[in-house]
Parts: sequence; structure tokens; C-alpha cells
Amino acid sequence: MTLPIYLAVHLAYGAFMAQVFLRRMRSEDDVIGVPLVATLAPHALTAPLGAVLLRYAGGWFLHGILHGDGSIGYERFHLGIMILVGVLGGVCTVAGLFVGVALLSRDRPREALAPVAVAALVCAIVLLVDARGVFVVSGTQGRLLFFHPAGLISAAIPLVLVASWALARARLAEPTGPPGAPGSIAL
Repeated sequence: MTLPIYLAVHLAYGAFMAQVFLRRMRSEDDVIGVPLVATLAPHALTAPLGAVLLRYAGGWFLHGILHGDGSIGYERFHLGIMILVGVLGGVCTVAGLFVGVALLSRDRPREALAPVAVAALVCAIVLLVDARGVFVVSGTQGRLLFFHPAGLISAAIPLVLVASWALARARLAEPTGPPGAPGSIAL
């Protein structure tokens, strides 16, 4: 999974989490609490996995941008780029969640899947423009992604997100109070 696909997967994940938490958010009038925390919790695993992909397969992960065809030869700005990858993943997740919530709250369930459509379009464009760059890890003499550790890490990212979605759907999506219960009355 290269950077554009990594970000697209996080965007789609945020939109799917909006679908999961809609009933809870409507009953509790709360978007910032449990829904946002539960949506961002798996990012504690996917951000370091993105950083590992950047560190050990940087030329492939960034499609050759900044690093050329091989791996990273120096560490000058590497930590900053790792942090940027993590922040961008989180921003894409929150953007997908908020766009989904905004459209679902206006009773537009088809339009709420717009982040998923954007993510699919990004993945399709990346595959059309540089399919070889997605499946062949640069700097490894033509080694395929399926035979490189980056492939295992690339598979772990969507698995973490799907597991988080399934857990939220099974355990956290139901409202905690009666339907239409008032929100917080904290003064």
C-alpha cells in the first residue's frame, strides 16, 4: 500500500465509521466523544505501520518522490515525513467521518458514501498511472510486493481498520440511553 492508497483507505474507513455510529450520535448528540475516539483508536496502530513502510520501503511508499528509486540514504527529514504521514492518515480518517456524519444527519445516505467513492477513485488512478510501482517494491531488484515484508505490513493496515470497524459495530454503535435522550447538561 503506497501513500495515496494508505490515505484513501483511511478516508473510506472514516466514512464507514460514520455509518456505524449514526444512531449513537443522534441519541447522544455527541460526535466528539466515543465516536471520534473509537474512530481514531486504530490509528495508533496504522500510523506506526505507515511509518515503517516509509522507513524501510520509502522509495516504493512515496512512488519515488523525494527518495528516488531505492531506500532512504539519509535521515535528515525522515522523522518529519513520518509524522506527516501519521497526521495525514488521521486527517483523512476524521474528514471521512465528518463528511459522512454531515450527510447522514441530513438523511442523505447515498451521498454519505462520497468519501468511499473518492477513495476508490484515488486507488483506481494510482493503479492506472503506476500499477508497476504499486506491486513492485523499488530498490529490491524487481521484488514483488507479495514477497516483501512491505506486503505483510500493507495487508495489516486494512485488517486493523476492518477489525476496528467490526468491534465498533458490535460493541459501541448502540445508543447508551433511550432514543431522543437529551445530551449533556453540564454547566
